[in-house]
Amino acid sequence: MELRMVIDDTLMSELKDALGVKTNVDIVNNALTILNWATKEKEKGRMVLSAKEDGTNIQTLIMPALEMAKMNGKKREK
Repeated sequence: MELRMVIDDTLMSELKDALGVKTNVDIVNNALTILNWATKEKEKGRMVLSAKEDGTNIQTLIMPALEMAKMNGKKREK
């Protein structure tokens, strides 16, 4: 599948530097990998969280698309 989109050059450059990758394709592949994982976790009724290494300061990832995946996962369980 070919996908074309307009993304801010600064954002892509910052992401490439932070992740140590060289191409825009690498960024998109990584983004889709984590979105796929998060979607599967939500379908299982799990939460996607971020925390400090010591387990404190827990933050929950909230995205409308992931909430939809959660609802779709519940429908399939029935």
